[in-house]
Amino acid sequence: MQVATPPPDSFLVFNRLPLEIGIIILEKCSPYDLSQLSLTSKRIRALISRHPRIWQNAYDNISRGDCPPPPACPQVEASGFYGKDAYAIWLFGGGPCTYCTKSTTGLPCDFIFRNRACSPKCYGILRSRSTNIIDTPKKYTNHVFTKWLAQRMLPSKSTPGDLDLAFSRVLFKKAGRELEQAVNPKSQFTGEFRRRTWTELKEEYSKRETSRPILHQNATDLTAWAELYQKEKVKVEKANREFMSSVSRAESIRLQQVLRCSTMKRLVSVFGRDLSLITFTVWMEYRRVILAELEVLLASQKGKAPCPYCDRFVKVLGIRDHMILSHQHEDPNATPYIRELGRDNEKRSCMECPFSKRPRLFTPDALELHRLHCHDDTVLRTTCRLCPPGSDRQFTTTALEKHVKAKHYE
Repeated sequence: MQVATPPPDSFLVFNRLPLEIGIIILEKCSPYDLSQLSLTSKRIRALISRHPRIWQNAYDNISRGDCPPPPACPQVEASGFYGKDAYAIWLFGGGPCTYCTKSTTGLPCDFIFRNRACSPKCYGILRSRSTNIIDTPKKYTNHVFTKWLAQRMLPSKSTPGDLDLAFSRVLFKKAGRELEQAVNPKSQFTGEFRRRTWTELKEEYSKRETSRPILHQNATDLTAWAELYQKEKVKVEKANREFMSSVSRAESIRLQQVLRCSTMKRLVSVFGRDLSLITFTVWMEYRRVILAELEVLLASQKGKAPCPYCDRFVKVLGIRDHMILSHQHEDPNATPYIRELGRDNEKRSCMECPFSKRPRLFTPDALELHRLHCHDDTVLRTTCRLCPPGSDRQFTTTALEKHVKAKHYE
């Protein structure tokens, strides 16, 4: 009996490539790119986990100039999002502002309390005493959260030279909700935390207590690294801007207009995040897309918009006429894009009329009357389901709405 052997390991979507080539490609990725690839399938995740050097090379790729690689992902006993891919996403993937929930794209502003800030204003609020619990009276010394919850020491205002213990008010309230869910089985399960009994939660507290010094040291290392990273990021963004300035001169386009294109914005953001330089090869790969977006941008500044059925740019006020004259088989009434841009966007053309009469516009009610009078055989009619059985009276769509409101509306 012949036993079927499993196919040799391959690089998934790049199945025609040898495994070694796939690993080399992964080693050239940044940590955030690698984390996104690991989320695409279990096989890619298994491939990355079997070769630990892939993650090490990804972090080395961030190293540039005076900026060293980021501190390694901490190995802790506590459950949570402490995997290598989650660590990279937390660092480089952005997230909502801790104070106002507005989206952010940069590094966290506080690695101990895991805070993000979208503006200097929110950053100042998150660093203020109003958003932190200051244990001045020492009433939290023996609290159930004190041994494991993230904390820092702040200069005391009441006793000069002394330090007060500080907790994040957000994290403290979150721990309270988790405790309430464990001790009160009847509490509503929101899915914010894993279901645990009080005994299971105490075991988790013990693991968190062991893990807290490791996470605190990692946060301290990240704070020192982030300062060097931000300085190097400014240098990289300046170099990329100078490169795009030379490209703009060669292409006879304005740099400020190119930087407003959505694809160019993403390129600048991604290459700045990964401390990578935009090269001529990168520009040539995205050149066609960026120039097409630039053409749309320049046309919109002149009061024009691209026709969805051809490559022409037409003035907004005349885009419906262009549709009728140049695209006879397309219905401008069924194109939301045309209805939003064209003049008299509440009016419609009659597609049953001859081509020469289509520029005439009607309101919805007038269009129905026009179709009843001139194209009666094309008008869809229906009976009223609210009328008594046996009623054979038929209505057009608009007439049915008016009939229901007049006869059956309570």
